[in-house]
Amino acid sequence: MQRPAAPNDSRRRFLKLSGSALVLIPLSNLYGCSEKAEPPASQAPAGGPAQGGSASEPAPVSSTMPAKPAPPDTPAEASAAAVKLVRVDENDATAKALGYRHAAQGVDASKYPRYAAGQLCQNCSLYQPEAGGDAGWGGCSIFPGKLVNANGWCSAYVPKA
Repeated sequence: MQRPAAPNDSRRRFLKLSGSALVLIPLSNLYGCSEKAEPPASQAPAGGPAQGGSASEPAPVSSTMPAKPAPPDTPAEASAAAVKLVRVDENDATAKALGYRHAAQGVDASKYPRYAAGQLCQNCSLYQPEAGGDAGWGGCSIFPGKLVNANGWCSAYVPKA
């Protein structure tokens, strides 16, 4: 003989399922988002000159995403692109939340117990030294478009494998 379902049973089940969904939503961004490839230049959009349309007519926009700039062809262009990156400010909201410091020696170990001596941005798997172009500074996937100090640290530190 089965007992009738109590109102709390369905509520508990709902909360368990919705909690699982909340965990999976951020993970879906890792796998579901990617940039769409632009069609080759040889394929003109509908109504363009390749299909008999007028060259003076604007081609219809096929995507609302802005086009990704082409990678630099020369080292000079690469360094010019790197100049646009700015150094992370320790007072930046994300930097504060992660306890980022330009100098790892300035990390408060009592506030960040994960910190251990020798943990530096330069030996973190998230650090991208080639992205910097600025001696002693590099890119970090936690701070896109910004530079972190190679001797810095934050709580997102992941040792290189």
